Amino acid sequence: MSAPDHHPPIVDIDAPVTADEIAAFRDLQERFACSFSEIFADSAKPRTVLIIPSLTLDQQVMARISGAHHYEERMLCLLLLLRMPRTRVIYVTSAPISETIIDYYLHPLPGIPGIHARRRLTHFVQ
Repeated sequence: MSAPDHHPPIVDIDAPVTADEIAAFRDLQERFACSFSEIFADSAKPRTVLIIPSLTLDQQVMARISGAHHYEERMLCLLLLLRMPRTRVIYVTSAPISETIIDYYLHPLPGIPGIHARRRLTHFVQ
């Protein structure tokens, strides 16, 4: 006996948004704002941020997009969180990111030496 196929529900992106969906989204926004304030209120507080950029597209569509391999780099702006001296960032990608690109994001951190930020960055390639 084979396991049943589990596929995400098909969503009609052209369907009008319902009042319930709008209310749920507003609730999510409010909860996110509260969570963000709690987590990042004290910049000296230790924390670890896990970044797993993702893009869900049909493989045939992805193959036709020039530069699709760079999509995982779009979240590198979150490396700016390393300006908080006790923050660690774990960044997971499917392909290596150039050290030059990582240095580009770490260079302008105010008051934080790049080497200090680099030690708190872990880049996993899966």
